[in-house]
Amino acid sequence: MTPQTNLATTAILKASSVLNPSYAPSNLTDGKLTNESRWVSGSTGPHTLTLTWATPQTIACLQLGTGWLNEGAWGSEFHDLSVRDGRGRELAKVTGNDKTVVELRLPAPVTTDTLQLVFAEPSTVRLVEVRVFGPSASYPALTLPGATPRPRPVPLFLNQTGYDPDSPKRFTAPTLPDGTPFVVKQGEKVLFKGVIRGGIGDFTALKLPFPSEGRAPGRGAGGEVTQAEVHIEAAGLVSDPFEIAPLVTLRASLDPALRFFVDCRSLIGTHPSAYGGSAWRDGTYYSYEVPSLVMLYLANPSFFDQAKREVEWRPLAASFKQVKANGDAGALEAAQAYFREIEPPKSDAPDIAKLIHWGVGWLLVKPESADPSGDPKGRRLHPQTVEQLAFFVYAWPQLSRWLPVSVYERAKAFVLKNWNFEIQTEVGDYKGRECPGHSILPNVLLHEATKDKRFLDTAIAQARWVCTTLDPTDPKVTKGQRMSEHMLVTGLTALLPHAEPLIRPWLAKWAEVMIARSENAYDFRKYDETNWTLPRFTAGSHGGAGWNEPGNVAGFPACALSVARLTGDKKRAERLRVIATAHFDALFGRNPLGAHAAFRGPQDFYGVERGWPKKFSDDTCARLELVRGTLSSTAATEHYPNNPDGAFRHPEGWTAFNAAFNVGLAYACREATRLTRKGKTITLQAPIFAPTATVLVGQTAVRLKAINPEQTLFQATTTATGTLRYGHGFLATEL
Repeated sequence: MTPQTNLATTAILKASSVLNPSYAPSNLTDGKLTNESRWVSGSTGPHTLTLTWATPQTIACLQLGTGWLNEGAWGSEFHDLSVRDGRGRELAKVTGNDKTVVELRLPAPVTTDTLQLVFAEPSTVRLVEVRVFGPSASYPALTLPGATPRPRPVPLFLNQTGYDPDSPKRFTAPTLPDGTPFVVKQGEKVLFKGVIRGGIGDFTALKLPFPSEGRAPGRGAGGEVTQAEVHIEAAGLVSDPFEIAPLVTLRASLDPALRFFVDCRSLIGTHPSAYGGSAWRDGTYYSYEVPSLVMLYLANPSFFDQAKREVEWRPLAASFKQVKANGDAGALEAAQAYFREIEPPKSDAPDIAKLIHWGVGWLLVKPESADPSGDPKGRRLHPQTVEQLAFFVYAWPQLSRWLPVSVYERAKAFVLKNWNFEIQTEVGDYKGRECPGHSILPNVLLHEATKDKRFLDTAIAQARWVCTTLDPTDPKVTKGQRMSEHMLVTGLTALLPHAEPLIRPWLAKWAEVMIARSENAYDFRKYDETNWTLPRFTAGSHGGAGWNEPGNVAGFPACALSVARLTGDKKRAERLRVIATAHFDALFGRNPLGAHAAFRGPQDFYGVERGWPKKFSDDTCARLELVRGTLSSTAATEHYPNNPDGAFRHPEGWTAFNAAFNVGLAYACREATRLTRKGKTITLQAPIFAPTATVLVGQTAVRLKAINPEQTLFQATTTATGTLRYGHGFLATEL
């Protein structure tokens, strides 16, 4: 054989596991560089691939093609590899790989009849080609076909949809030095002049009353430009066009957030499967769907009361065919029991009420569950499952006009029977399963709903453990809880009136740390001083590509905004609000990729031109390619502060990410709401985007009419007296 001959073609290849027989290791030497001709391991690592020859071979170089071709780009699929001979001696190793083609040249040629590749990945490994060569001065390059160069965005990174006139308006220019002038223009008209400082352009002071009469909100389906669309120019660079319009990010977000939970329902959504076996595909006991929907409704009821109705209460047909999925045992029976045992909602109920009904009903008929992603706790009744129902019990006065009392009574009885009054001392890992203090908020809400002091005592005891045991400077307590981080901070802020001396110092320290970690050109709260996002390579990193965290970015505004309202420090509160806005901006494109967090961004969020560049495989797990509003991934440490060519993290969406998005949006809705009264005239500003709003004046419900084209300002004249209130419960706005 010549040195250029691929010795792997004469070897026998054996793997420790295969995903299914079509992905056998023999595919690695067939010369076909396609998705269909790969070795794909099982889902639980570590994994080995062994090459054995009939006679010893002299080996000097090893080439591996890794990953899968997805939307024109190959994704890397292993990170830590040890190459060993037949006696177990390590010949070469790879640590932290983010390349799709890996070439390993041995320090010296080795003669052996066995090569063993040991992959430390905790989950699936995917290889498309293996080549082994003898000694040579050069080797043929391994090139994976079909890959296209990644487009490089203009380095003026901003919210692609736009900005609210009265909120922080900032963009990032990572390549421009301090002092570089910039202009905000509407067509050729200069609206604002500013200067780049620390990589940031700030045009918050631009508060011109943009003409809006007669225009539809956002860009139209044909991409037509609205009157208020503007752009930024700086040092010859021209940004994406965007809008400056009232509450524009909330306008772009609220409907997709709702539609996600319409489409993602197990069995009856957009795919007849139930991955994980919960009410929503890939849901689990800590994924927070019901609480997040309750929060949205409490914060902004008039939007959801007037949103388009899509959900119908329709039992499964006798001919229904379920598509089986991992962890779906008992799902079909649960859906059948839901329709058989749970009294239906009113037919004219808003979709959000019907979705809450669906989630609550499923939990009542199938309360035991198991996380499909390797949770050691296994299948059981988890305390966080019961906590989800607590939010429904709390919100019952607002949901009672849409949902049957029988569901409330059954849910309340279940909660009271199964409540866990123990103090939780577990601090979960990056998966987000066990956020410390997750029980504080549901305990506070049950105390308010039942007046049973045991719930308040438990909340205070749990908060005492948190505030005396956990250090907010430890990132594992904060961003390290991934999409579940909001559970702790929103719980502490809700409990603050009952335990201020205990909680306020801890929250003050938390705010100090979060502000310090956000002092960068993106106003982006970093994981720690070194990592912008979760460390990539840890046990359980999904897909081998590393932790993705769109849910953390989407949920963090709830933390920042809830603390800003209570901090008592005006400067600190203002900075927290800037950071909260920046995290929504990050989802919409203020990141080193200039991309929205949703792969379907241009399709689902108006005003978005670039969605997430990396797509997760179709027809896999929860089938979220069929779900509107799915958040896929976000920029990571590999991309910040300005490396758009950095390796992608795992691009799979998750119902837990979108639930965290709901929570962030709920607190943003409350933050955007304003009530004023002048004589008999009451005025409401809120992200309703519909013709009317309902405000409670004392005990009287008063209907207001929109007075601006964007339908964010509402007025009415009334003789009713008393406190003004929009929204309900702990997320209401009062005057």
